[in-house]
Amino acid sequence: MDSLNDVRKSWDCFAEERPYWAVLTTSDWTEKDPFYKSGQNDVDEILREAKSCGIEISQGKAIDFGCGLGRLTYPLCGYFDEVLALDISARMIERAKHHEKCPKNAVFQVLQTSDLKLVSSNSYDFILSLIVLQHMPKRFMKAYIQEFARVCKPGGTIVFQVPVHRDKIETPKDTLWKDKPLLSGNPRLPRLCYRCIFRSARWTIRTIRRKLWSNEIKYRLECAWMRMTGKTIMQMNTLSHKEINRLLKSCSCEAVHKRQDERGGDGYTSYLYFITKKS
Repeated sequence: MDSLNDVRKSWDCFAEERPYWAVLTTSDWTEKDPFYKSGQNDVDEILREAKSCGIEISQGKAIDFGCGLGRLTYPLCGYFDEVLALDISARMIERAKHHEKCPKNAVFQVLQTSDLKLVSSNSYDFILSLIVLQHMPKRFMKAYIQEFARVCKPGGTIVFQVPVHRDKIETPKDTLWKDKPLLSGNPRLPRLCYRCIFRSARWTIRTIRRKLWSNEIKYRLECAWMRMTGKTIMQMNTLSHKEINRLLKSCSCEAVHKRQDERGGDGYTSYLYFITKKS
């Protein structure tokens, strides 16, 4: 899953097979009204939170990056004069455009490249991306964040969510030799040497096995298996705080607020970033 085309193929498949679940995996969404209501709640909450942090957002033009079925696009249209909805999947875009809830001030575009060259620099007041960046390779995550900064107006606001790391798998502590120190029973030198060699070997094997079965390796193995068996992959990737801060600094942006949230799902620590572009 190293190319943007691979990601596009996966999401076109999801658009055909389980579109609502793929956008928001917290439910199978047999009812569509709650699905779109969740988007309204998310947009309302984020704009309230921005205001509470002293962030003033002009209600001119906004971007919904990774719009999918328009879950966030439609409520954003109630706050902004124009909303540009971008997604890598043409099939998702078609579903969103032809939905009965689609507002007239929503403009949809399919992303073909790892940049936003179809958008002019310094042209949008607000950019929002939730549960999107995590589903693409890290180099594209970085490229798109840089593009957010480019197209955002000076003084504008960028809000995005991204997992910052995979949580470690908890493994039981090694208790092989509990209450059995090396010198128990006053062993003679040959037996002491045997114990040292044996315990070192066992400790090394267990340590390697624990590392191999870490969340990161486990995830990569699962992806490889799904690829081999022809299954559609919804990849998950992370971007550390350090990498994000380095990107923002290079783009003349500042994180004015961030907080942990649950959108990354089980096994991930995810954060919501509120960014302003310096004037």
